[in-house]
Amino acid sequence: MTISARDKARVELLSRGMADWVHLGEIHYQVEQDNPDFTVEQTQHATLETIRSLVRDGLFEVGDISGPNGRFATWDTPLEDSVECISATYIGQFADETAWIWRFWLSITDKGRHAAAGNP
Repeated sequence: MTISARDKARVELLSRGMADWVHLGEIHYQVEQDNPDFTVEQTQHATLETIRSLVRDGLFEVGDISGPNGRFATWDTPLEDSVECISATYIGQFADETAWIWRFWLSITDKGRHAAAGNP
């Protein structure tokens, strides 16, 4: 059975999520590695879709590290609003990596830990 680039990215990000929060730069990098023929725009679109699917499937929560002592803080916004916020900076300020790489984060959920452990 062949695994799709999207599924490969999801598996890798779940694995990374078991160790720590996952920042947008890691997600972008993984999508880029799994799709070497993509243009920047295609990579950005696939990155946002990856975030959308991971959060929609309950495997991760989206947020930032604005919590006490730099801890992860989950956003209390609808998924599409969160993706729109990420997109505005990620695409709008893409040339300035410092504006987006460490600004947006994902935190694995219990469901994500279960999936990362190989349990359906």
